[in-house]
Amino acid sequence: MQVPPTRPEHPPPPGAWARLPLALAAMATGMLLVWILHYSRYGFDFTDEGFYLNWVSNPFLFDWSLTQFGFVYHPLYLAVGGDVASLRQANIGIIFLLSWCLTWLVMRAASAHEVHRPLETAVVSAGWSVACLVTFSWWLVTPNYNSLAFQALLVASIGIVLADKIPSARSIAGWLLIGLGGCIAFLAKPSTAMALALVTLAFLLAARKLTWRLLVLAIATALVALLVSVLLIDGSLHAFIGRLETGLAFYDLVGAGHTVAKTFRLGDFQLQARERVTLQLSGAVAFAGAWCALQQVPRWRLLALLVSAGLFATTTAIVGGAAPNPTGFGEFRALILIGIVFACAALLLVRWREVLPHGLRVQRLLPVLLFLAMPYAYAIGSNGNYWWVAGFVGFFWLLAGVVLLGPLAQARGGWGFALPLVFATQALSALLLQLGFNQPYRQPQTLSKNNSVVSLGQDSSRLVLSEDFAQYVNAIQQAAQAAGLRPGTPVVDLSGQSPGVLYAMQAMSIGQAWTVGGYPGSQKLAEAALARVPCELLSAAWLLVEESGPRRLPTDVVASYGASFETHFALAAKWHTAPGAGGYAEPREQKLYKPTEVPVVLTECHERFRRTPQR
Repeated sequence: MQVPPTRPEHPPPPGAWARLPLALAAMATGMLLVWILHYSRYGFDFTDEGFYLNWVSNPFLFDWSLTQFGFVYHPLYLAVGGDVASLRQANIGIIFLLSWCLTWLVMRAASAHEVHRPLETAVVSAGWSVACLVTFSWWLVTPNYNSLAFQALLVASIGIVLADKIPSARSIAGWLLIGLGGCIAFLAKPSTAMALALVTLAFLLAARKLTWRLLVLAIATALVALLVSVLLIDGSLHAFIGRLETGLAFYDLVGAGHTVAKTFRLGDFQLQARERVTLQLSGAVAFAGAWCALQQVPRWRLLALLVSAGLFATTTAIVGGAAPNPTGFGEFRALILIGIVFACAALLLVRWREVLPHGLRVQRLLPVLLFLAMPYAYAIGSNGNYWWVAGFVGFFWLLAGVVLLGPLAQARGGWGFALPLVFATQALSALLLQLGFNQPYRQPQTLSKNNSVVSLGQDSSRLVLSEDFAQYVNAIQQAAQAAGLRPGTPVVDLSGQSPGVLYAMQAMSIGQAWTVGGYPGSQKLAEAALARVPCELLSAAWLLVEESGPRRLPTDVVASYGASFETHFALAAKWHTAPGAGGYAEPREQKLYKPTEVPVVLTECHERFRRTPQR
């Protein structure tokens, strides 16, 4: 005979001692958000972030691409007036709000909608959601294809949680969001969209949520949203297909590792000793705190409160700059969040008798598999190690742990017992962000030491950079202005690694948003991309050259459109890179050349491409 649940229908509200950790959790969430939003004005990477900004600020300049993130974020760029700090803050805000919404829905669904403590659920879900900020732990905060892919998975996941076989308003909204998320994923990374479709279909089938009528609704939503996007981007489906075909050909041409043969893989990872200790210790402390919180004896609950207070103090110390700088963490450091998932699983195992009367069916735990698979959908198609890339969205793994705790929350009538797990999540998130602030991607020093304000881009965004980086930006802008380079002037970047320099001098990066060097096919790609640029722009284009650069492109690239570097260009300005720019410690000389024979090159360009029908 099955024992009926004994939980009261309307559990009593938490007492004063229970409200204290709830207040501390809300404070920690607020501190972390204020912390990262404050530092969104700090730092700048001249490679990847320069590429993102060139692409987002003027996406219609390029007629080929596999990712369309520039078009998606362009309205946001215009809405914030081109301010880079505001653009970053908007990116952070979008990801956090979507993550918070998803976590809240997952908690409600995992507890069978039987928890009636809205404030507690909101605070706990917000506390867990700060794990989404780990996606910025290498400090690439400017919106890009990775952030768009993350947002797409969040939107689709919200839809999956809401979707059901019964066509209610809630369910229909879920199916619509699944379709919208699929469209956004395709615009971010087609490989992620493919993986998302397979994962979603498999889950809906296994969870018995699939109905063909509503599936058609989701597919139709994705197709309509995609068609609207296609028309806004290229004006016709034919032109958009051409954009994708050219993008595929160009990615294959450059030889950067983006091949179909390498798409489906797992890879491996190796945690550093400090990472293993952190994973194990955080999981053990979180488990111990939550276990104590589940006990009826006051002294155990007091111990849970002390554990929570200690973790809160850790987060506060990190955010306040009182904690020592962490060392011994490598590229797979984001995987330490898995320790919280292990703690959730262990807690369910030791309390299985308590949750058994409420039903511990396999179908109820299927979302665990869904959220475990989401980081792989995010990583698929990347040329980096999949475990490293997946770690940026380890937030989904954390959601798998939340699902495991759902039956226990249902039995207890609330999520208060999970607060030690939340505090541990916040502390780990703070640690990972601290590592990003201390070692920002391709930047020379910790962000907190930056003290020089510079204006960047056409809309004069004000960013706080290191003194060397600020001097570099000022030298670029002063030299370009003295040479007569006006905003919007086309420039071909032959340094192979300086899209941020073009953005800083307010130039138009033609051919590619980042004319990338250092790959076997870099020169071929540069020439092929320039062949798609109108001769009027090519003939008037200036050149950025880095003769001793490690990723430089040869100057005879200009011969592809009929120009001669020796006879058609003159040195206009020169400066030295800052130490650490582009990830290289040694400064290098960069030179800016201006065109001297525009009419001659224009005529030669038209003649050359007239003989090339494929143009």
